[in-house]
Amino acid sequence: MVHFYPSRTILTLLTLVGPVTNAPLAVLPFNSLLPESISVHANLFGTGHDLHHHPAQEWAYIRHQMPDEVIFLKCYDSANPYEEERRGNWQEVPFCAHVAVDVGDQDDLSWEEGGGRARESIEVRLVALWE
Repeated sequence: MVHFYPSRTILTLLTLVGPVTNAPLAVLPFNSLLPESISVHANLFGTGHDLHHHPAQEWAYIRHQMPDEVIFLKCYDSANPYEEERRGNWQEVPFCAHVAVDVGDQDDLSWEEGGGRARESIEVRLVALWE
């Protein structure tokens, strides 16, 4: 018999070289994510979420992120699954949408200042299980 324990996945992202000017990690506040922007699919670990662009989304990123600036976000929480009919009734946000973004000409630093350098970072995912 298979037993599933409640779990939560936390992502930690640390940049190795700063400032980050190429493909920073952007996050989306959950309250700007509309139900029609989310589709759910089955995967090896249960379910996953695909996000689709919508003009109401308010993505944000740390401009020129430095190595002493760390990003923590919740990737998954089994105790609070995303169900469209429950939207607005959560005690906590079920997950944080995130993606590397092209910021175009907003970061016009010279090469010596760190412009044009590919993002170098370490991502650590903590999976917590409890009974």
